[in-house]
Order: sequence, then C-alpha cells, then structure tokens
Amino acid sequence: MTDVLQIYLAMEEKEEKSAFKAATLVSSFEKAFYKMSYTIHPANIPGEAQGKSSNESWAAKQAGRDYSDPTLKENIIMTVMDGAYSNSCCAVILLNT
Repeated sequence: MTDVLQIYLAMEEKEEKSAFKAATLVSSFEKAFYKMSYTIHPANIPGEAQGKSSNESWAAKQAGRDYSDPTLKENIIMTVMDGAYSNSCCAVILLNT
C-alpha cells in the first residue's frame, strides 16, 4: 500500500531548521513510499496570516503543480495530519511495510 502513497511534509520557514528536519525525514523514509518530498512555507508573505491553514494551502498548491494533468487529479485523495496525530499514524504505516 505504501508504494502508492506520496507524502508531502508541509514545513514552515519560521520553524528553526525546518529544511534540515524535512530533508532528514525524507532521507530516512523515502524508500517506504512512492514519493516523498517537502515544501517550505515562506514567512512574512504580505497580507497572509501565518498559521496552520496558510501552511497547508502552500503545500496543497505545490501538490497541484506536481499533478498538473487534470486526469491525474481525479484520482488523488489528500489528507492532513499535524505532528500531534501523525506519530501514531506513521507507526501504523511503518508496521505495515
């Protein structure tokens, strides 16, 4: 099942060492999934409120660019898990690999 999952880590620039953390996670787990990548949501975008929703929106827009073919988008399910929830979820995924 994990061979069809594409994981996007939606990181925030304002978080210290976010790019390093994301790159480390990708390096450690990318072979367990179809594809794994990350986005870095820039801080201080004029007119944008910083927070979870703006970060998720940034990552979703990146995913949309990666799947520019409309027929591919018809077969995509996107879900969001934050750090508090994803630890138990990731454990389940890793146990099933």
